Amino acid sequence: MAIYRVHVMNEFQQKLRENRKKIVRGLRLSFLLFTAVSVAVIAFTFSHRTIKALANFNPEFLIVAFLLWGLYVVFDGIRLIFLARAIGRRIGLITSIGSIYTGSFLAAVTPFQISGLPLQLWILNSNDGVTVGEGLSLLMMRGILMDLTIIALFPLALKSASGVSTSTMKVIIGYIILILGIVTLVYLFATLKPTLIEKVIPRRFGALRAKVREEAFNLSNSMKLYFRHPKKKYIVLAITTSFLSVTSRSAIVPALLAGLGLKFKLYKVLFLEVLLQGSLVFTPTPGGSGVAEAAGAAVFLTVCPKYLVGILVVLWRFFTTYMNALTGGIYFLKFLSQQKVKID
Repeated sequence: MAIYRVHVMNEFQQKLRENRKKIVRGLRLSFLLFTAVSVAVIAFTFSHRTIKALANFNPEFLIVAFLLWGLYVVFDGIRLIFLARAIGRRIGLITSIGSIYTGSFLAAVTPFQISGLPLQLWILNSNDGVTVGEGLSLLMMRGILMDLTIIALFPLALKSASGVSTSTMKVIIGYIILILGIVTLVYLFATLKPTLIEKVIPRRFGALRAKVREEAFNLSNSMKLYFRHPKKKYIVLAITTSFLSVTSRSAIVPALLAGLGLKFKLYKVLFLEVLLQGSLVFTPTPGGSGVAEAAGAAVFLTVCPKYLVGILVVLWRFFTTYMNALTGGIYFLKFLSQQKVKID
C-alpha cells in the first residue's frame, strides 16, 4: 500500500508539473475576466450618486459579510463530515474544508469547474485514509444535497423573482433545468447502469473503454454505499447543515445591501441569491467569470438601484467565489508542501 501511495504521489507530481502552465494561465484568464467584467459592470452602472453612496458605506457590514461567509464554509465542511459519518468514516473539519475549497480553487482556473476532483480525492485519502470510492461517494453526495437544497427552495426563489425580466428568467430557468437534468441522469446511470457509459465510446478505443468501465463500476459501487446501511441520523444532519450553508451564503447579499444603506425585503434577497446559486452550478468560463457578473447584475437590479448594482455584484462575487478560491489556493499550496511535492 505504501509503495502504491508513493507511485500515485510521484505520478500526480509529474502531472502537476506538466499542467503548471495551464494552471497559471487559467488563473490569469480568470483574474482578467473578473477584472474586465467588473470594470464593465461598474462603468455601465456608475454615476455621481455611486461616489456619494460609497462615501456613506458602513464598513461594519463587511465584517458581517465575512462572518456569514465563514459560517457558509464551516457548514459546508460539516455537511461533508456528516456524510462521511453516514458510511462509517471519520474526517476532520480542516480536511473537509480543504478538500472542498481546493476544488473551488481549481474550478476558478478551468471551465465548467471540473478539474479539482483527483486532488480532492488525494487529500481525503492522505489525511484521513478515505478510499477513492468512498471519496467519490462523499463528494457526489455533497453535490446532490446541494442541488436538492436549491431545488427545495426553488419555488420560493421563483416567487421572489418578480421584477426580473422575463427573458432573463427564461434563460436562468432553462439553464438550471438543463444542468440539473444532465447531472441527475449522470448520477442515475453511474449508479444503476454503469455499463451504459462505456457503450458511448466506440469499440476501436478498447483501452479507453476498459478504463471507463473500471471507473464507472467504482463510481457505481461508491454511490451504493448510501443505499445499503447508512446511519440515518447523519443523513438528516447533513441535510440540515446543507440548508444552513445555503442560507448563510445567501445572507451575504443582505449584509452588503445594508452596508450600502439600502432598504430591502430580506426574504426576497435571500431567495434571489438561491436562484443565482442554482444557475451557476456549471458555467463555461473559469470560475464562472463574466457569466456570474452578468446574471448577478440582471437579478440584483430588482433590489438594488442601478448606480450601485455594479459595486454589489463585485462584492458578492468576492465573498461567494473568490474568497473560496483564495482559501482553497492557500490549502492547496500547504498540502503540496506537506506532501513534499514541488511544481517549479
